[in-house]
Amino acid sequence: MLSQDVRFLAGALHVEAREAVSRYRALLAHENLNEIFCIKYVRQIHSDHTVHFENQKYKITDRQYGSLKKKDLSVHVYADNSIALYYGHLKLEFELVVKPKRRWA
Repeated sequence: MLSQDVRFLAGALHVEAREAVSRYRALLAHENLNEIFCIKYVRQIHSDHTVHFENQKYKITDRQYGSLKKKDLSVHVYADNSIALYYGHLKLEFELVVKPKRRWA
């Protein structure tokens, strides 16, 4: 009884394609799905070449592009919660700034 209902529904819900040619295309060699499906945020670089993101402070160690003070960069957050910093299409090297523990307390 159930298999007859499923076959009926499968036939009733079947839609014929308008065109026989599929519009899906293969992923190109230079395309990266991690970059496509990441979440992007825009932040401004401070005068000491640091960026604040999610209560963390990151220092840009890449100095080959000169001063990036007051420039906008994008923070890419990937599915595994790792991040990358981009200035335009250039990937920047960075490190997490860790505050030293207070000596008293």
